[in-house]
Formats: sequence, C-alpha cells, structure tokens
Amino acid sequence: MFCYDYARHLLLWHGTCLKYLASFRTTLKISRYLFRVLAFMLWSLGALLTTFYILDIVHEKESDIRQEYNLNFDQAQGYIRHSADIIRDIKYMAENRLNGTVGSLELFTGMMNGKDSQPEMKPLYPESNCALNSNYRDSITSLNSLIQYWKENFVAAYDLNRVFFIGSDSLCMTEFGSSNGITDRQNVLKALHERILKYRNAANSAEKDNNLYWISPSQQRPDVGYLYVMTPVYVGNKLEALLGIEQTIRLEDFVTTSNLPVGG
Repeated sequence: MFCYDYARHLLLWHGTCLKYLASFRTTLKISRYLFRVLAFMLWSLGALLTTFYILDIVHEKESDIRQEYNLNFDQAQGYIRHSADIIRDIKYMAENRLNGTVGSLELFTGMMNGKDSQPEMKPLYPESNCALNSNYRDSITSLNSLIQYWKENFVAAYDLNRVFFIGSDSLCMTEFGSSNGITDRQNVLKALHERILKYRNAANSAEKDNNLYWISPSQQRPDVGYLYVMTPVYVGNKLEALLGIEQTIRLEDFVTTSNLPVGG
C-alpha cells in the first residue's frame, strides 16, 4: 500500500512539473514574439521620426531655395525694369528732337558747353544709304549732344556703354554717348541684323511696338555680359528709327550672395 501511494504521489509530482515546464515554455515563446513585435514597433517609430525629420529639413531647404530664387528674380526684374526706363527716356528725347518740338529739352542745350559733335553714320547693309540732309543731320547732332549730357549726369552709375541709332530708311547706324569702340564688333552687328530682321518680320503692330531684349556674353570674362535693348521711334505714324542701348551686366547684378549653387 505504501509503495502504491508513493508511486501515485511521484507521478503527480512529475505531472505537475511537466505541466509547469510546458507552461513556462509557452510563456517564453509568447514573450519572444512580444519582444519581436515591440522591437519592430520601436524600429518603425524611429524610422517614422527619422523620415519626418528628413522631410522637415528638405522642406526648410526648399523654402530657402524658393526664397533665394524669388529674391534673384526680383533683383533681375528690377535691373530689366531700370533698362526699360532708360530706353524710354532716350526714346522720348529722340522723338522730340526728330519731331522738332524739343520744348523743355532745350534747357539742357545751354548746359552742354558746346559738346556738339558730328556723329558718324555707318552702313549696316550693302544697300544702306548714309547720306543725310542738313536738317536731319542737325537733329542727329543735337540728339547726340543731349544724350551725352544726360548719360554723364544721370545714368553714369548704371554701366550704360552706348546708345545705338539706326535709321529706318537709310539702315545706317550711329552711336551716341560712346567714347570707345564696340567690343566684339562682328557679333554685335550680327545680333543687330537678326533683331532688325525680326522686327521687320513681326506679324502685327503690337509686336513692333514692344522692346527687344537680348544678352551677349563677354569674350574676356565668363561672369560678365552685355544687355541690349532696342525700341522703335516714331515721328507721327512713320517709323523713323530703331534705338538701342548697351549695358554691362555682371552675374552679381542678378544673383544675391548666398551659399546656394548657381547652375549654368
């Protein structure tokens, strides 16, 4: 009887041990899965926070770039607007001189101290006729003196190199307010030929009334170029001439100082 009870208790003890051992293994297995899930969740949270952090940096840089280029655009637009103001003033002077109704512009004549000089007319095409009558030549000479005075006293700080005057009928060109020759003359004349042809082939009058803008690079420095603006001059309803200006432009005139790269 004793042996039977002992065996029964021994079996019960082993059964209880096996039951607790199986329960422990199950708990351990579940704990492993839970720790894996927790680790994955922590990794996902870290990846999500890192993504948000990187996106925030990208958006901040994008905002800085947008603001930088907006400033550059405003600066370039201001420069072009100033060039348009210059050509408008010259156009006003030319129209009054060629019209013979100078009005208040005669006030400048007495201040020029005899700076009248005969501008040289140069042919742009083989068929150009540069012979001028005396009245027209006097008007051109007076306009030359007025622009020279105006250039020296009002726009000297804006790198206005020269003013072109191209007769509509004669197709001859003269320069106003220029003390040196044309830099890279062949390329300048080629560009003028192309713009004159473009103007004459314009489809409607609205295009012919607009200013033409173009830029030529400098042969000496990569960060320097020349801005050209050309506009028509009418006397009455007749196209009398094409006026153009040349200004020196620099990269710094269009780009503000920053750490952002400037693509070419």
